[in-house]
Parts: sequence; C-alpha cells; structure tokens
Amino acid sequence: MVPITEAELVRIIFENNKLNDIIRTIYQIDKQHNGYVTTTELDDILKLNYKDELADKDTRLIMRKYASIQNRVLVDYKKFRDSIV
Repeated sequence: MVPITEAELVRIIFENNKLNDIIRTIYQIDKQHNGYVTTTELDDILKLNYKDELADKDTRLIMRKYASIQNRVLVDYKKFRDSIV
C-alpha cells in the first residue's frame, strides 16, 4: 500500500465527485449520530466509491488528522468533510 496525501485525495474526490454518496453512507453507518466512524469504515467507504483510484492507496495517515483525541480509531467525519469541501 502506498500512502496518499490529502491533496491527492481531494483531487480524486473532485475529479469524480461522490462526496454526497460518501456522506450519505457515513450517516447510515453512524447509527448513534455521534459524528464519528472508524478509520476502517471511512477507508472502506472511500475505496468503494473510488475503487480504481484508491485500490493501492493507504489512507490511514490522512485519517489521523481527523481522529478523535480520546479514541484515535474514530474519525470526526464532519471535520473530514469540511476539509475536503
């Protein structure tokens, strides 16, 4: 797996914008409506929407920036979304 930069991810998202689909899927997963999904869940969602572009990419480094202070496995998806938009 090759690490991907945030700039590369933003470029991929804007070239084939599926951000609304990604956020809709996240809302479905976040049953508690606490504003967090796991890093694995977000990685899976991104890779489902951008199969070819992210197939060999490691998004974990990017996820750290949006992780909860109390639990590094949880990603604040609103902060993630706002930084992409």
